Amino acid sequence: MPNCPLCKNSVVRARQLAKPMYFVECLSCGRFHISLEGYEDALPRGLLPGKISAWTRLEHEAGRLAEVTDELLLNPPKIFDGLSVESKIIRALQTIAQKWPVPGANVDWKTNDWPLYCDTGVEEVSWIFNSLKSRNFLETTTVTVEGRILSKKSFLTSKAWAELEAAKTKYQQHNLCLVAMRFLPGLDPLLKAMKRACNRAGYECKTVATDPHADNIDNRLIDLLNRCRFVISDFTDESPNVYFEAGYARGMGKPVIWTRRAGQKVAFDTKQFYFIDWQDSDWAKFESELEISIGAVVGRLAPVG
Repeated sequence: MPNCPLCKNSVVRARQLAKPMYFVECLSCGRFHISLEGYEDALPRGLLPGKISAWTRLEHEAGRLAEVTDELLLNPPKIFDGLSVESKIIRALQTIAQKWPVPGANVDWKTNDWPLYCDTGVEEVSWIFNSLKSRNFLETTTVTVEGRILSKKSFLTSKAWAELEAAKTKYQQHNLCLVAMRFLPGLDPLLKAMKRACNRAGYECKTVATDPHADNIDNRLIDLLNRCRFVISDFTDESPNVYFEAGYARGMGKPVIWTRRAGQKVAFDTKQFYFIDWQDSDWAKFESELEISIGAVVGRLAPVG
């Protein structure tokens, strides 16, 4: 049985396609296509496969077949970058609740599922699960007979469900996303693509100009920043207002997802962040990556519409 080119675990299936690509099905990384060069030499080139494993698995969970190209291998998605330790713990709790939504259901977690919770591997995800147990969010019961363990069952506690409910009410509108961007006619397709991705992830997407209002626009903006769950900031043409809004959101501790037109330069202080690039010729790719990032950074809700 061959090994996965990303995580190096044994794969379920692997075969070369007619074009110079491989189809791989891995218990950890899910199902994906990978370039021939990546299949043969992904790890020896010093790449960070955990980041790609997280992306391919999230794509797999969303019902899509990821395409691991040479470009992606050189610039892996940074889905979990920027998340604090506390955010990772709460996000793991949300992920468990989404996979096992019935109270009392057995949380049948396996070590192969680590890419759903982090992008480094089993060691980090084990720490996350131990943290959930130490906070009494996750409880395990064991049935033993004459000292032999017959079965184990793990489940979310009532405290965990209360924490999940509290996470929703920490925001005045837990399903609201604010988009910060330049409002030019040529960028209308970008805003529409953002709205589609947000809606599929379960969020209502608004801008400061979405609803008619008689407020001072600055007051309107601050109100939306206070009420939103997270912000998508697009830095195409480097609008000073977008820098302000992204900084304000980060100062409040709210997640910011960074986007830009492919090839757009950004200010030095923001180069450390992962940007989702877009281009007019491929809105589907942009929407897919944005939807995945929203689910990873903020958490999915029921689709809108």
